[in-house]
Amino acid sequence: MVFGFVLLGFWGSYLPSFLVYCLHFAKKIAEATATLFFVALVTFLMGHAIPGGPFDGEKYQPPEIKKLQEAKYGLDKPLWKQFSTYSGGIIFHGDFGVSMKYLNRPVGDILSETLPLSLSIGGLALLSAILIGLPLGMLSALKPGTWWDTTSLFIAVGGVALPTFLIGAVLVLIFCKTLGWLPPARLDTWAAYLLPVLTLAARPASIVARLVRSSLIEQYQNDYVRTARAKGLSESRIVIVHALRNSLLPLVTIMGPISANILTGSFITEHFFAISGMAKHFIDAVNDRDTFLMMGATLIFAALLVAINLLVDLIYPILDPRMKA
Repeated sequence: MVFGFVLLGFWGSYLPSFLVYCLHFAKKIAEATATLFFVALVTFLMGHAIPGGPFDGEKYQPPEIKKLQEAKYGLDKPLWKQFSTYSGGIIFHGDFGVSMKYLNRPVGDILSETLPLSLSIGGLALLSAILIGLPLGMLSALKPGTWWDTTSLFIAVGGVALPTFLIGAVLVLIFCKTLGWLPPARLDTWAAYLLPVLTLAARPASIVARLVRSSLIEQYQNDYVRTARAKGLSESRIVIVHALRNSLLPLVTIMGPISANILTGSFITEHFFAISGMAKHFIDAVNDRDTFLMMGATLIFAALLVAINLLVDLIYPILDPRMKA
């Protein structure tokens, strides 16, 4: 009996919050699904709006052969029928279609082979951006107005202002051409990952450093920091235990845009360093008008961004318990 009352009291206290959280999560899932559907529709329409077709670049073919090829891939049907068939295949069968240029290979096989490589480079770049930008911003906030602060801000502004391909060219010129320490292209060894990862992480690391610096300086003006100093706590403990946790909220907020920055930057980086990742196949698909491969790569990129935004929503209440309400 007592256990029943305790259990009833527990559920009476936490069940409403749990239901609200489930409803909030279900709403986010519905929004993510609608976003992916919208991305698929826009990509499909834009792919068909591009002049030319997947078979126009080949040598001359009789009109009858071209019609047979279009009928094979369903390109002779109305646009609404093509889109409904394609989206139905993805939803019910997980089928992304077949490539029109890669010898009828399933798009799912091409993406499964190239996605791990792109994810490894992007994941390492995101981790490097945090590991570089976070300490840089913290040290700059601890010593505002000093030469260290000026130097770190100069590096951060340069990382934001310089385009990705220029950063990659400078790194290749220094570490490959001049010093000869690293290979200039491809991923044959672990050392070959360094230049693509640093090139891709330069801009996000600069954004993280500037955001952490401004957020920490703002937190230093709050009363709880003055109280911690009055208690005699060390400056490092005040920064790491108290101020840094509140400063991470803006950083978590921009994780979605930073991830988008890394994904879009990977298009240039993979092409620049001759890496056969998803970005290369996406560019080839656009050039070849390979509609199914282009849509598959776009949906994978969009799904990654949506998943990161959902993860950000889950991390928020951990960093700031007030947001659980």
